[in-house]
Amino acid sequence: MSLKIEGVNRSCGDLSLKDIRLEVRSGEYFVILGPTGAGKTMLLETIMGIHRQESGRILLDGLDITDIPTERRGIGYVPQQSLLFPHMTVRRNVEFGLRIRGMPAAQLRAKTDRVLAELGILDLSDRFPASLSGGEMQKVALARVMAIEPRLVLLDEPLSATDPETRQMLRDYLKRRQSEAGTSFLHVTHDQIEAFSIANRIAVMRDGMIMQTGSPKEIASNPKNEFVARFLGYENIFNGQVVRCSNGLLEVDVGGAIIKASAGGSGWRGCGEGEALKCVFGIRSDDIHITNPDVESENLFKGIVEGYADLGAIVKVSVRIDRGHIFHVVLMANAFIGANLDRGKTVWIAFNSRSVKVLSTTGALNA
Repeated sequence: MSLKIEGVNRSCGDLSLKDIRLEVRSGEYFVILGPTGAGKTMLLETIMGIHRQESGRILLDGLDITDIPTERRGIGYVPQQSLLFPHMTVRRNVEFGLRIRGMPAAQLRAKTDRVLAELGILDLSDRFPASLSGGEMQKVALARVMAIEPRLVLLDEPLSATDPETRQMLRDYLKRRQSEAGTSFLHVTHDQIEAFSIANRIAVMRDGMIMQTGSPKEIASNPKNEFVARFLGYENIFNGQVVRCSNGLLEVDVGGAIIKASAGGSGWRGCGEGEALKCVFGIRSDDIHITNPDVESENLFKGIVEGYADLGAIVKVSVRIDRGHIFHVVLMANAFIGANLDRGKTVWIAFNSRSVKVLSTTGALNA
């Protein structure tokens, strides 16, 4: 089932949806990624019909569902709070949707057993929700929706109440189930690892607006603006002026330091020498390398180690270059130990022009 949202607007207190436009293709795993308060839950509830949009259209397989009641939309919905029936056992909760569809008893039991087993909760069949952990309740809520095999599934932070091991298991389960059944999934989360590990496509949302849509690779490699870059972990973000563009390279002056960036895919249509256009650009910490002064690199700077943060498998190192700018570099723990990077040590950092992402520009050549 395809889902198309055309210019949907809705306001409720401090939250609002602003001209939402997106399409979930049939059989696609689509993730909406954004911080708390972005409007993700409001969007799902509007698709469900819990809220009515003030303008715009919501289409399922080309049919405008604005006036169709929630219960007749044929959408499976797992809310952030599992909302299980407290007076029913786990089994009865999962069977509920199948019973009201009139499924024969033998078939109903077999199907319920299969879904419970897939989620590892068959042994919880006779327990009541009050005795379950948050993660167990979320598994039951997922099982209840998966049992009825809807053609479109909406998932609101479905893994937020789970421990790391369960989270990984459920990620694998959801992706496998969606792929095998050819069902369309719309999954919202604030967790980047969750989003990038399961999505066919991602939309980044902020303040009720869709900021960027694309494949995980497109979103990660080419953020369209500063918000998306910062949200995705681009810690090295600078303001500068483009002083030259030649042979596909931009030369950006950042307080006297000249940084070279690839003009490809950055929105630049060509510029001449002597142009002075303001821009904001970003570099991922793991695209910057600590190296030696003899390496050939488009961007090579001498600096001093200001400090570091040991994060277990990785170490985040802060390096201040001669012009005073601080660059954040991520190293694997063994590489950090091997480099003997004490505070105050002189080092060289390098990164290529393709790692420099132009996030915004001000001037005549801004696309």
